[in-house]
Amino acid sequence: MGTSVPTAQPADWTAGHVGDRIRTTRAGGVLDVVLDHGPVNALDLEAYRELAQCFVEVGRDPGLEVVTLTGAGRHFCAGQDRADTGRLTADPAGYLGQAGQAVEAVLTCPLPVVCGVAGAAVGTGLILATSADVLIVADDGILSLPEARFGVVAGYAHLAQQAGPGLARFAVLTGRPIPARLLEPAGVQVVDRAGIGSAVAAAVSEILMAPAGIARQVKAGWLTDRRRLAGEYLAELERTLAADAIGFV
Repeated sequence: MGTSVPTAQPADWTAGHVGDRIRTTRAGGVLDVVLDHGPVNALDLEAYRELAQCFVEVGRDPGLEVVTLTGAGRHFCAGQDRADTGRLTADPAGYLGQAGQAVEAVLTCPLPVVCGVAGAAVGTGLILATSADVLIVADDGILSLPEARFGVVAGYAHLAQQAGPGLARFAVLTGRPIPARLLEPAGVQVVDRAGIGSAVAAAVSEILMAPAGIARQVKAGWLTDRRRLAGEYLAELERTLAADAIGFV
């Protein structure tokens, strides 16, 4: 799959940085990554590039213990930015290659990733959220994978691990929203919207109770599974290219 996209200027994401689409803040061994592309944190080429760069850097920083991923404003992420459709259709292989790198970087980050979802997590937004190790979702969250409607084959592998294959098949084929409570049996924590921030902070605090470096070693135990899931996602993108039916309108 082609990935020939321009490279952004170097940024020290792990020290705290404000980019064009995401921003980071560091406090000791914790890095907070925030999707910040108003009004609904839709994902475009710059967002995918910055996410990939950030999470690759995170894995190389021995001083970090845990990463959080949230969205600025009322919504976590509304998925693909339709305003960027021109670049997607002009070079689908390169564009999807960059999207794949972003998701793969989050999935295979060697540190625990705690994701807090308020409002919408749609399409690639939901795929990003379900790439985290600890997922906390607002009880009124809008979770959906309407990708098939736009000619994109993606999301089944991620959703199947959180909701089971039956619900995942239904959600991917129909694009219908998924009630947050249906994800609880798989270990997703569902809380009141007002409690998202405190729930994320509590999870981080509990992870940090372990001696330094232990969380990284714990996650090493399931990184093989995460890499397998990343491979399944990249295979979905290859099938998208083969179908040649992308059409965000």
